[in-house]
Amino acid sequence: MRAGSARRKRPAAALAARPKRSRFAAVRAAFITIGQSPRIDLVPEMRQWIGPGLRIVERGALDGLGPAEIAALAPRRGDHHLVTKLADGSAVTVGKRLIRRRVQRVLDDLAGERLDLAVLLCTGRLPRLKAPCLFLEAQWIMDHAMAAIAAGARSVGVMLPVAVQVKEFRVPWRRGPRARVSHASPYEPSRLVRAARELAQTDVIAMHCIGYTERQRRAVADLTGRPVLLARRLSFLGRADEAYQALEGAIVRGFQPKDIVEADPCFKSVRRSVRWRQYLADQT
Repeated sequence: MRAGSARRKRPAAALAARPKRSRFAAVRAAFITIGQSPRIDLVPEMRQWIGPGLRIVERGALDGLGPAEIAALAPRRGDHHLVTKLADGSAVTVGKRLIRRRVQRVLDDLAGERLDLAVLLCTGRLPRLKAPCLFLEAQWIMDHAMAAIAAGARSVGVMLPVAVQVKEFRVPWRRGPRARVSHASPYEPSRLVRAARELAQTDVIAMHCIGYTERQRRAVADLTGRPVLLARRLSFLGRADEAYQALEGAIVRGFQPKDIVEADPCFKSVRRSVRWRQYLADQT
């Protein structure tokens, strides 16, 4: 080996002192809500799981609209109801068909922003949206997670924001366990305890709205003793084992979390990344 060709080894203390780089470093992303931005009740909490490296710009489908214009977007006959939040903190219900057009307009306006990623912060189905970059939809992630879990469960509880959505909801699997659906608004959570009790006899509970918070998830888990999926947490997890661990609940009535990976290829890497015996021991 020629002199000077060998690399000098850095002291262990110096390596330990170097800040860890986020896996999202230098990535520019647009977070899009069907309400108004900024979502101070949502994005800061998601940042705890994402890390500091992601550069986020926020856009809302209702940005710049006044009360009369927002009222004109209310659900019409035969349309599905979606609940979101305005900049003043109040909640509003809009129709899926009309809000989809507003979301597409936001995506079109982002074409010149040089984005790496666009994230739709809504678990309602908004079909045929086109983005100028990689597009992540919370609804697809949440529904696929539910479908994977359903294959290993006997019953699944689903929590939605308002009562009218209970009739509109369709389970994201063709064959599987029965689903019990209840409602409690994340923005006016006075019914949260009642909804949790109505779902307490299911194997696992999915809080199917991006508005539900981690604090509300923990409250439901404590009340029911069941694993609880949180939409906003699943919407930006980078690894399958993290998605799996997002269940963070008790093992109940023979339902084993490892059954999740048997149902969906997206979760099969969990087998290689999670120490099953230790994990199961920690959850009981």
